[in-house]
Amino acid sequence: MPLAPAALLLCIVLNVRETAGVARSGEVVRSGVPLPRASAITTTDRLGIADDAGHAVPAQFRVLGRWNAGLATNAPIQWLLVSFPATVGAKATARYRLVTDAENPAPAAALRLTRDGDRITVDTGAATFVIGGTALFDEVRAGGAVRISGGALTAQIDGHDTTLTAIRSVTVEQSGPLAATVIVDGAYDLAPIGGGGIGSHRRYRFAAGSPTAIVEQSVTWEGDRCGTRGVIECNGARNAVLVTRVRDALVSSGGVTAAIEHTQRYQPQAVGANAIDIAGDKVWLGTRQGLFATIAVSAAPGEDITALLEHPLRAWPDANAFAAVEDIPAGPLPSQFADYDRAVRGVLARTQEKIGALDGLMTFGLYPRLWGTPIYSDEVTCGGPPSWDEKYWCSTWTDYHNTAATAALWAMRSGEVEWLDELARPAALRMLYTQIYQCSPSDPFFYCGQAPAGYGGYREDFNSSHAYFDNLQLYYWLSGDSTVVDTLKRGAASMREYLCSRRPAAACNASDPPTDEYANLTGRVASQWFSAFRFVGMTGDDASFLDDWHANLGRAVTQQFLLLDRYGFMFDDWRPVPRAGGTHATDQLWMTALYDLKNLERLRRDTGDAPLGEPPLRPSEIIAAYARTLDRYARGTWPNQLDVTWSGGTIVSVRANGGGSDPFLYDTGRAALSGPVAEAAAFTGDPALHALAVSLTVDAIDNSIADGGPLGKIQGEFLARLHGAVAALAAPPPRRRAAKP
Repeated sequence: MPLAPAALLLCIVLNVRETAGVARSGEVVRSGVPLPRASAITTTDRLGIADDAGHAVPAQFRVLGRWNAGLATNAPIQWLLVSFPATVGAKATARYRLVTDAENPAPAAALRLTRDGDRITVDTGAATFVIGGTALFDEVRAGGAVRISGGALTAQIDGHDTTLTAIRSVTVEQSGPLAATVIVDGAYDLAPIGGGGIGSHRRYRFAAGSPTAIVEQSVTWEGDRCGTRGVIECNGARNAVLVTRVRDALVSSGGVTAAIEHTQRYQPQAVGANAIDIAGDKVWLGTRQGLFATIAVSAAPGEDITALLEHPLRAWPDANAFAAVEDIPAGPLPSQFADYDRAVRGVLARTQEKIGALDGLMTFGLYPRLWGTPIYSDEVTCGGPPSWDEKYWCSTWTDYHNTAATAALWAMRSGEVEWLDELARPAALRMLYTQIYQCSPSDPFFYCGQAPAGYGGYREDFNSSHAYFDNLQLYYWLSGDSTVVDTLKRGAASMREYLCSRRPAAACNASDPPTDEYANLTGRVASQWFSAFRFVGMTGDDASFLDDWHANLGRAVTQQFLLLDRYGFMFDDWRPVPRAGGTHATDQLWMTALYDLKNLERLRRDTGDAPLGEPPLRPSEIIAAYARTLDRYARGTWPNQLDVTWSGGTIVSVRANGGGSDPFLYDTGRAALSGPVAEAAAFTGDPALHALAVSLTVDAIDNSIADGGPLGKIQGEFLARLHGAVAALAAPPPRRRAAKP
């Protein structure tokens, strides 16, 4: 029966696009969907999914995040995980709608999850899976027969055989009539190496009516041979363990199909009749580092599970819906920015074309700092004799300037969801399981759940500015993988106490100074962790992290930002800048634009431009004042920093700072300025700022195209603020808000 007309008045169109060339029938879609604040939807009670004919289909909902609030509040929902059965032809698109005040019919055969201690039984209607023990599956039944009856999880590490024998925890992430997710954490019985053992993480996904379970599995070394931060070799040996096999054995009576996602990328791997080798030959695990694989196991013989595994269906809104929560342009662009689409798609296409050079179980996913470009020296190898492990040890692995986020943002604009499967998700999992420090639950190491590392073996450059989590957070919003929240919460808990002397009891006040010279309130490191506080506060069980997000940005504005004669300056000293007067150098202009002002723009969106700091200033005021500074004092020569002299709130002089190895901004640095200047032009309607924003934005587009490189450091700088710049300049006037002068 079609829905009543009233139920269709407020709706979000969800396009389910099939990309594998395989028709799907009743396949349960699980996909994150953004909701605008204006929708004021605070509960899922009256939400439903309708097909294109207006008929209600069974649906399941899970709140992933709320607008500027914790999950336990009744604030409007910002991100929602929707699950429903979809039917779509090969290479076709089916249209569904998320609607309010709608019926939500029960599925014909609901998924059932029961728990007995750590033993979890999931009946999907097509198969029954029993998990929670030390086997990949304790049991799988289908058609009245037992298909799997256990099987050991084993590994060979540093020449020693080891077996998974301990279960640390079993957590039900989600359970409903259409979908369930269960996480099982454990440990192998290998004696500690470097003070740590071998940990195991398995995240199982089940869907109603499906005989297939999908498992995201990681195996981690939780030790450190050297005990010195960032050291990848000591005493003549590598700070790593050598893994020669990780095997999931299946005691099977037949009728089982298994596969590994993108195994052509993550070599060496193998799938046999009774075993899945997620590592089939030697690979290295550096200190507190993990390898991972995504596995599909089906109780249906001959089942084609490749499409389900590598090309999952997604419920995808149009770009306008995503633009309510992320800085992306929606709809057709003015002619002067038309090359934006060509630039972004070109970067992704070049990455896909060249990415075979990065294939490997420990290398595919993230990108070297410089690679695949005709202009710069390639860092895929270190230049020595070729060897099987050369790429891993010698390349500069990290998600430099959140470059991988471009793939997810482009999917949001274009609807080309295949970029999530090919680029965005692999990068997120590599960050989650390999670059971020993996630790046992009892490990007191300060950097657990943090990523102060990149470069050789993902560990060589021990620098806290490598916490590039934007793409990882987007992965959570689109998938609901709570492993992201749990991992980042551990790192965020340590960092907020380090940055604020009042923690853990309370958040800091605006005037509370930094704890030491490394606990800066501005710059890349601080900005990355402030953003993580926001994310953890919105998604986890402790909303007080949002207090740290607000409070620390307020501290930064109070202590390091000066509004002088309508111009704004962000300084780089860890000590509070005196308001009465003085002479001081600003922080690097491009770094402020790329990180500090990105956070302020996000805060503006989250809070409706609520003021912060002492004296209180709205984020839009700060962004506009900073843009005026660029227009008045930096335009033309484009210095990297400015020397500012002031007295009593009045500018005495502003000069270019010619010190340092990079006294002037490169093309990449000027590209970062495009975002805040374009936003300021939208807030104020100032024609001079608009002209500057257009110039910076067009130059950034042209320089990205001219560079001709794939995702990496250079394109990360070109594109990081370009998405928001184009969005602000292309937005119609009603979206623009005036800031106070």
